[in-house]
Amino acid sequence: MNFTEAIRLSKKYAECPKCGNGNIGAGEGTVDIDENSFERTCKCGWNITVKDKQNS
Repeated sequence: MNFTEAIRLSKKYAECPKCGNGNIGAGEGTVDIDENSFERTCKCGWNITVKDKQNS
């Protein structure tokens, strides 16, 4: 994933839109960025995966 797009998504999903949790790690939530996607999860069960259109 493009670095600029990963930063934009990180800011957009810094806090969970469902419960407002902004913590990552220790069972609170995760962020996983690789060359093809951005994934953010939360302890409340909310998650989103955004696929990189350029590398798909």
